[in-house]
Amino acid sequence: MSLPLRIAFTLQSARARLHRHLPFVPFRLSQLTLILTEQCNQRCGFCFLGPPKKSVFLDRGLLAGLLDQVPRSTVLSFTGGEPALHPECFSLLEHYANEFRLSLESNGTLFDDRTARRLVSLGSRTVLGNGLKIISIPLNGPPELHDRLVGQSGAHARALTALLRLQYWKQRFGLRFPLLNLRYVVTPENLAEVEYLPRMLESQGFDLGNFLLENPARYFGKGGRSETVPGADRPIDEGTLNRACDVLARAGRSERYIFLTPDLAGRSELRRFFRNELELGAYTCALASSRLILRPSGALHLCVQGPPLVENVRGVELFALLRSHALSSFRRILRKGLPPHCARCCGLLGVGGSLVG
Repeated sequence: MSLPLRIAFTLQSARARLHRHLPFVPFRLSQLTLILTEQCNQRCGFCFLGPPKKSVFLDRGLLAGLLDQVPRSTVLSFTGGEPALHPECFSLLEHYANEFRLSLESNGTLFDDRTARRLVSLGSRTVLGNGLKIISIPLNGPPELHDRLVGQSGAHARALTALLRLQYWKQRFGLRFPLLNLRYVVTPENLAEVEYLPRMLESQGFDLGNFLLENPARYFGKGGRSETVPGADRPIDEGTLNRACDVLARAGRSERYIFLTPDLAGRSELRRFFRNELELGAYTCALASSRLILRPSGALHLCVQGPPLVENVRGVELFALLRSHALSSFRRILRKGLPPHCARCCGLLGVGGSLVG
């Protein structure tokens, strides 16, 4: 992985930990996640949004009004649902590629060769310049397993074809960016196959790998309730768990850069995560320091599992919102550690830990 990206990950983690101990440090928006639509062409049981929603698309005018107030140093992360289902997904990427650094998270199954070429053409020409920086596409295990997990026959073949098309056009254009990030959502169902990710990185030469760890309690969508998250509701074989934790703990030391989301350091913490036994007082939330999430309805969230900061951002002054009581209250809660109803999602961050890898 490039040194600037390592530095960016490290600085983001450091800032979140600083907020835990110095809550008066101002919120600084560094990443805005744009959920273009909650509609999807797959049926992933682990999706944090739950079953695919009706066809509600993020309004271009509403987005423009918000982005007029957003610092140009902010990274825009385009996601879904499946963002490619938004009728203006690619035109939005093209429009903002000259103004911001962008990332795209997609299942890749809707990318034909023309789309792959179009996306690669948006790649940043320099390490620090604007443009499309990363495209993340999941392969959650071998073909049959991946297809079963996402509820779509042939999904693995189409996703891999998309990655290879993107790689071809990067080589054809001689571009370093966008980096191709191969994702693997780790669930009890595919825990035994986690070696698949490093093998694919080595054999295909993709730029990055990301193990995205699923909360074993299936608690997504309930984070707004003030109740303790239940224990893991799916049994995991101890031998499988031990072998998988060994692979995950070694991941950051591989030749090709692999990182874990959430940021858990060490085999013992990984075991606690999968058993839903983490000591939440030792963790904070990265979302509270620098990231916001915009949903298709226009609602703006710190945490997509909880209530929004505002139901609709149209006409809202962002500067005032970032100094609102709702945001400061959330940060005060985090001074004591994560609350018991935290869904343990990608924002989970060890207070004293370090970036894996």
